[in-house]
Amino acid sequence: MLDIEINFFNLENLCDDWGFKENEIIDAYNMLRSTQANLAVLEGKIMYALLITYLQKEEVYICYCLSHWSPGPS
Repeated sequence: MLDIEINFFNLENLCDDWGFKENEIIDAYNMLRSTQANLAVLEGKIMYALLITYLQKEEVYICYCLSHWSPGPS
């Protein structure tokens, strides 16, 4: 009977350990997803800044081209 009680106690400890490890894995996965989301936001901000810079340069070029443009023969 004592042997069965010891095994049951070990089984309870294993179940508890399993639960703790499962929670650690879930927490790590949530942290990973949060980090991925933050990186996606940062990437979007960088792309937006690059696009604005590109468009500003293009705007200067387009304005220059339009100021020197003359319609061709109809």
